[in-house]
Amino acid sequence: MNLFKTIKLVLDEQFAEIDEDVETRVVTVKAALKYLSAGYASLVIKNNLSYANPAVRFAYIFKYVTSHSDMTYQGIGQYSKALRSLFNRKIVQVSCIGGGPGSDLLGVLKYAEQVLKMEDSKLKQIRCYLIDGENAWADAWSDVDQKVGLKCSVSTFFLCMKVTEPSQWKLHSKYLAADLFTMVYFVSEIYAMREEAEPFFVNLLASMKLGACLLFVDNNDSRFKDWISGLADAAGLKLVSEDDGEKCMGYDEQKSDLGEYMDLFGSPKIRGNATFRVWRKI
Repeated sequence: MNLFKTIKLVLDEQFAEIDEDVETRVVTVKAALKYLSAGYASLVIKNNLSYANPAVRFAYIFKYVTSHSDMTYQGIGQYSKALRSLFNRKIVQVSCIGGGPGSDLLGVLKYAEQVLKMEDSKLKQIRCYLIDGENAWADAWSDVDQKVGLKCSVSTFFLCMKVTEPSQWKLHSKYLAADLFTMVYFVSEIYAMREEAEPFFVNLLASMKLGACLLFVDNNDSRFKDWISGLADAAGLKLVSEDDGEKCMGYDEQKSDLGEYMDLFGSPKIRGNATFRVWRKI
């Protein structure tokens, strides 16, 4: 599975959704890229970002999703035996917290493809819940199974809910039965609202079934690590893997596969100073 080629298919669809002529779309997306960059610079103070605009969603997918997907893939395949063991079964259920942009999902599917190549693979089905506060992300990944073409069943379910609003997240519970929970560059986005979001995380970590794992990938910043680590420790989860430092996409991925979008919008993110943590409910 090639992430850049898959992202190119998604970008083609998302670009067409921007309700403007092509020249104006380019200008709008360039403005959206600047909007995201400025917003991320002040995330720890206040999160004013909105992904309701299709140009902003396109900009995020172009700039960040491929790199974050590859970090998820690496987090499973290289940094955690506990995560790899979850795929030694017929059905794997994954819940991606803040996973609307699709980073977590694509990383999981890329690793699943490797599992399916093994002669003794038992994997038959992947069920993935994408939990996000922006409902507009749903269309981007509703047909991801057709885009990636895995030799197993892939089902995606989008849950629109804000983790800062109990009246929304208390309505749902099936996603809590996951074998694997992922938080990929989500804690940094919610950090400025951590007091409002904490009840959601406390409930999630307390509700994890025995043997379930949590994969945390984010900026290598002690504020984010310390907050989520404190919550995991309080819930009695065991830290089973950790790694910090500069991460780069694998050589099997070529950003040139983004085609004309590279010429129009420059280079996507391909490396970053990231932190990996994996906890298990024991």
